[in-house]
Parts: sequence; structure tokens; C-alpha cells
Amino acid sequence: MLVLLLFACLPLVYYAAAIDTARRYLRERSARRRPEFTPPVSILKPVRGLDRRTLENFASFCRQDYPVYEVLFAVADPDDPSVAVIRDLIERVPDRSIRLVAGVPELGRAAR
Repeated sequence: MLVLLLFACLPLVYYAAAIDTARRYLRERSARRRPEFTPPVSILKPVRGLDRRTLENFASFCRQDYPVYEVLFAVADPDDPSVAVIRDLIERVPDRSIRLVAGVPELGRAAR
């Protein structure tokens, strides 16, 4: 009976060892991580047409809580009415890296 009880406790010992190993690994990994590392990022915003709050919507991409980023507005048609709004935004927020990329080919099926 005692032998059977010992065999029944082996999985418990294994799980305890596995949990302890995982805990130590995660603690060591978090100690090695550099929490101050925030790589620069690009935010790509595909754009077509206008709505009532286009400028507010586009401006919200310029108020991210992140140290270094750029906002790329991509339009397929250089004559799209949103281009004027994006250019206005670029002038309003000169300290933010904002670029307009026009003539981007449309990929996939367009929802119309």
C-alpha cells in the first residue's frame, strides 16, 4: 500500500519541480529584460475619403503615449479629399513625424 502511495505522489513532485523551474526561469528572464527599451515604430493608416471627424481621427494617431514613432497615412488616389486634411495635420503638428504616401496600390477586394 505504501509503494502505491509513493507512486501516486510522483506526479505531484514532478509538477512542483516544473512550477519551481518555470518561476525561476521567468524571474531570471525579467531581470535580463531592459524595460527602458522602446524601439521606434511606424503606424500605417490606410485612408480613403472623409467623414465628419476625419481631422480628429487622424490627430488621435499623433497623440500616442510612446516615445518615438512616425505616422504614415497611405492613400491610393493622390486626388483623394483626405489628402488636404492630412497636409493640414502635418502643418498643425510639426513636431511629430507624419508622412503622406500617395499612389499606394489597392490590394485585396475593396468593400464598396
